[in-house]
Amino acid sequence: RGTLSRSSTVSHIHDLLSTLQAVVVQQDSFIEDQRQALTNRPERLTSFFSSRPSSRHNSLIEQEKQRSLEKHRQETAALQRQQATHDQEKRRREREWEVREQQLTDREVQLLVQEEETGRRSRELVTERVELQRKKKDYLIDLERLRDAQGKLDRDRENIQREMERVEHMRMAKRWIQRTPSSTSDDSPTSPPLPPWTKIQWTRLSSPPLPGKNP
Repeated sequence: RGTLSRSSTVSHIHDLLSTLQAVVVQQDSFIEDQRQALTNRPERLTSFFSSRPSSRHNSLIEQEKQRSLEKHRQETAALQRQQATHDQEKRRREREWEVREQQLTDREVQLLVQEEETGRRSRELVTERVELQRKKKDYLIDLERLRDAQGKLDRDRENIQREMERVEHMRMAKRWIQRTPSSTSDDSPTSPPLPPWTKIQWTRLSSPPLPGKNP
């Protein structure tokens, strides 16, 4: 959209400059025609007065000629002033056109630089977005691995804790058995019974693990 608007503005300014230049050329042609007409007027007047009958008084002819020449000088001076004013206005407009054209050129360069900067920044954003997505994906993968490792570590810790408890209970049960005296009489054919808590712990710890669980 910015490129189309800039092109439309440039085209409009160039059309305006072309129109103004055409008007100036037309004014130059008109002034030149007027100047040529005034330049040729004394010759026509001299030819006119030369063809008059000799009966005319020389004084009247001279007076008319002087009036015509004075009028011609006045018209020539007015035309010169008009030409000077026109030239001054023309130079002023040309300077304005040069300034406008330079401003337009500078604006075009500025827009090109902005477009290049915008394109470069857009490419950088695309690259940054791709890199961010890649890092996010790697982070999720690492997070999943960390969760799996943490879960395995927790299970290993629980297994070690249960194993330590089982060994400790077996050691305590063995000590209790060693401290209890044996009986060989017929009235006591068996060893004294174990404490209730020892039986419970012995049964639970010495039983095989359930299917699907680590030992």
